[in-house]
Order: sequence, then structure tokens, then C-alpha cells
Amino acid sequence: MKSVEEFAVKEIELLGKRRAAVEAIETAEQAAGIAVLDAADGESTSGTVERIIRAKSEVSAIDAAIRACRARRLEAIRTKRQTEAVTAREEAAKLHKQIEGIIGKVREHLAAIDALQESHFAPPPLEPAADLPLSQKLQMQLDAVERRAASLETEIPRDGRVDVNDCRNVEPLIEAMLRHEGDVPSTQSVVDWAAACEKHGRAPRLDGATDHLEFGELSRNFHLIWRHNSIDYSQSYTQVPSLVRSWPGQLDPRVTVCESGSDLFRCPEPSK
Repeated sequence: MKSVEEFAVKEIELLGKRRAAVEAIETAEQAAGIAVLDAADGESTSGTVERIIRAKSEVSAIDAAIRACRARRLEAIRTKRQTEAVTAREEAAKLHKQIEGIIGKVREHLAAIDALQESHFAPPPLEPAADLPLSQKLQMQLDAVERRAASLETEIPRDGRVDVNDCRNVEPLIEAMLRHEGDVPSTQSVVDWAAACEKHGRAPRLDGATDHLEFGELSRNFHLIWRHNSIDYSQSYTQVPSLVRSWPGQLDPRVTVCESGSDLFRCPEPSK
């Protein structure tokens, strides 16, 4: 089976093909419209219509491929987690055995001391700055390994977050999200969300008006949070630092005053 990384790369590749296929539909529809407009009476325009059908079929096929890729990526994550859980359990078993061996030897030595002293020997309390006994150190390590194993044995995480900075488009965000070992939102929903952040603008100005600005090639940061593999629209945003609202200070015009949060662009949650 391919790795999570390989499926991430493949889905990004399919997303690019889908974008090209959608553009092909638009081109085919424009050509068909012109053909119908310019066609003489009785002239067939079925060829241009068939090109639209083929282009739409290509998008449908790519969408199916993306769904299959997503399913295989989740299976690869599940397999990896199971393998790592088995390894963690094996490590925990070794640590447990080592701890039991140390405790057994300590009991033997304490029993020997009891016999010599003809009384029950109680070890003195540890000094605050003293090192922990090896058995306690190993127990702490064992607890951490068992927690990790238990976490890996649960269902694939469906909540998560990704932060990427200094981007010129949404592709670095998609790439980072698909490398997250969990059940993430669909790539198309993230593409749509990023576009909607730009379209819907940002919080209203202090005077109550809302402005809309195009990002173009401006650097932007993405903060994407999802819950139950769906985008959390209330917590996710695109930040474009160069678009922050600012003005000269009233007391000193040489000092620039910036409106906090005015460089954050959000997308309202789609109505269901």
C-alpha cells in the first residue's frame, strides 16, 4: 500500500486535473454557444455538444478518483496507526517486564535486610533533589507509551488544524492538510472556502461599511480548523497582513495606527 504522503501527492495532482477539466467545460460551452449562434438552418452542432458531455464526464471521473484516493489515504493512515500501536504495545511489554525485574530484585534485597536486622526494614524517604528510582522512571515511560498506544488504537482523528504562512495561493494549505494524519475536509471544500474568504471580504470598517479586496499575489496566511472532518467556519480565516487598515496617528502622524483584526478575512458558513 502507498504511504499517506504518496496519497497526498496524488490527490493534489488530481485536484489540478479537475481544475483543468472544469476550465475545459467552460471553453466547450462557449464554443458550443457560438456554434449554435452561427449555425445555418439545419446545420448540426452535435459535435460541440458532445465535447461538453465529454468534458463533464472527465470531471465526474476525476471526482470519483479523488473520492477513491481519499478512501485509500484513510486506509493507509489506519494501517500505519495500527502498526505503530502494535510497536508501542511491544515496547510497553518490555518496559513492564523490566520494571517487574527491578522490583523483584529490590524485594529480594529488602527481604535479606529484614533477615539481618530481624525486623521490617523501611527505606528512608527520598530527598527532594534526589533522582527518582529507576523503576519509577521506567513506570513514567511506560505510562506515556501506553497512552500513545491507546490513542493509536482509537478511530482516526476527525478534528484538527493547519497553519501555513506566506502563501500566494491555496495549494500549500491543501498540501499541509493532506499530510495531516487524520480525516480532513475535502480538498474542494477547502478550495471553495479560501476563494470565499476573498470574495466575502473582512469585518466592516469602523464606519460600518464593508470593503472587498482582491488578494492577487499578496502574501497570505491560512488558519484552518476542522471538526468532524468539516471546516469550522467560525474559527478559520485567511490573513493578509499587507491589507491591514491603517492611518497616521493623531498625536504623531509619523506613527502608523493599525486596526486590529482588519487583515483577517473569513467565509460565512454555507446555509444547509
